[in-house]
Amino acid sequence: MSLPKFGFSARDIIQDKRVSQDEITEIRLWMLSVNLPVVSEETIVIYIVACKRDLDLTRRAIMAYYLCARKCPEIFDDRDVEQKDLRQAMDTVYHASIPVMTDDNCVVHIFKLNDTKYYNFHIDPVAKLCFMLPLISVNRKSLPNGLKVVIDAKGAGLFHLTRFKLKTMKMMIEYLQEGLPLHVKEIHVLNTMMMVDKLIFILKPFMKPELYNILHLHPNNTDLEEFSKNYIPKKCLPSDYGGDLCSFKELNEKTREQYGELREFFETEENIRREWAEHFAE
Repeated sequence: MSLPKFGFSARDIIQDKRVSQDEITEIRLWMLSVNLPVVSEETIVIYIVACKRDLDLTRRAIMAYYLCARKCPEIFDDRDVEQKDLRQAMDTVYHASIPVMTDDNCVVHIFKLNDTKYYNFHIDPVAKLCFMLPLISVNRKSLPNGLKVVIDAKGAGLFHLTRFKLKTMKMMIEYLQEGLPLHVKEIHVLNTMMMVDKLIFILKPFMKPELYNILHLHPNNTDLEEFSKNYIPKKCLPSDYGGDLCSFKELNEKTREQYGELREFFETEENIRREWAEHFAE
């Protein structure tokens, strides 16, 4: 079976001395020893970089990814953005992998509730998009050192809480903490309100201190000038947030195009996991 192709090469990352061939080989041999799928060197490189070359942590992260995907196919499979549920989710929640890196070589993911009608918000396809987005970020010519997340909670109300499923949220937190192919450095929630406080209260028991401690809550009407100075620079923000980039709507449309360009990638990666899961079940 063919392997997914990335926008960077493992050789370039090795030449930049961000990983070594010995580290890649060690992880590949371990994956074979525990009957995980055969993957490209680029896939292994992504996790070594995300885990800061801690190979024990790399092993746990790779295993967590495959186990999470096996437990929750409704989030990790069928990633075709032409499907009705994903089209609606993209219209409901604008999101983007910002094309410009921060000064410390981090990628920024930004999310905003575009359609504020609570009955149009469906957590499973939204969660699926959240975990498709990192695959845009690691399909660049150079891998980022980490991830910074911005979530604009404006327009979210208490009725939105009725649309969250505990199983899905627990899986999202588990994957975010254990199996994401990017090192999460900061999470910023803008325009926090009662709904955000209640959601965090519900989810806090499932959050490790390391995750909770990088969570930054910003009140309504946050001074975006100060936010750009202290956290996310203007070069990495949409014009709607006082940034130098195009509008969030345009960035969301670009994200939709990028998902389309990765359709074969998603299908190939999913087929590899499906074959592994079938073998795992034997």
